[in-house]
Amino acid sequence: MTAAADRHMARVRELPCVATLLIEGKRVPCEEVHHIQFVRDELSPFLIVPLSWRYHNPMSPIGLHALSRRGFERRYRISELDLLGKTLELLA
Repeated sequence: MTAAADRHMARVRELPCVATLLIEGKRVPCEEVHHIQFVRDELSPFLIVPLSWRYHNPMSPIGLHALSRRGFERRYRISELDLLGKTLELLA
């Protein structure tokens, strides 16, 4: 990773979990960083969102990986791009 990508990831890790913020209206700390799934190129280190364990870990039944991207979108009516948009808003 580049130094710029490392700095970006460090800033994102300081944000609250964007899923908890959008779904529950609560601010809880980021515990994990999620890479947007449909992007795998030199920009992927920048297309990340801060998530709590509950919304990211595959062992959590309500999480993005347990439900799958489509299942998460159906359940919460929130896409990965919505999560990314909120992340960028918080970084601004």
